[in-house]
Amino acid sequence: MKRFLTMRMGHVASVLLCVAGTGIVALPQLLAHRDPMKLLGISTPRRDQLHVPIDLVYSCREDDVLMLPQLAQWCRDGGGGDASGVRRCTLLLTPANARPGCFGDAAGGTAADAEESLQSLPNVRIVRSQLSAEVVMEATGRMPPPCRVVVSGPGPFNLAAKRMLAELNVDDESVTILSA
Repeated sequence: MKRFLTMRMGHVASVLLCVAGTGIVALPQLLAHRDPMKLLGISTPRRDQLHVPIDLVYSCREDDVLMLPQLAQWCRDGGGGDASGVRRCTLLLTPANARPGCFGDAAGGTAADAEESLQSLPNVRIVRSQLSAEVVMEATGRMPPPCRVVVSGPGPFNLAAKRMLAELNVDDESVTILSA
């Protein structure tokens, strides 16, 4: 991730993270670069640390909200608008799968858990919807420029997000798609 930050981030004023499912793991990796000595044991000059607002659009199934306790804490940490935690979070809840997941009991929290943990936070919005052009437009519109957009999720999500960003005339050079 450090190599990604130094090679791809350049000088940015903000980061918008659009993730789905297990793509949420990109968030703690980005946040760790705010204080890499404390969180990663890596001595990094301040100029190479990530002290900019990070906003999150996170799409997941209503029966599988991953990293919910951590997400709630990151939203509390960033609620003051400073460069710690998540400045703004839009949680998109999609319907549960009819079939059980392949990981059995390893599922995350539920929509009810998310609402209980996040609804009272002023910097969190919970929407029962898939990623849409409206959500992407709103998220990109509130980011201080220049903004790096990082997309991480399953292939169809990544393709849809990339298409929506292109339709909004977001410069392709400012978008990073993380894939397996």
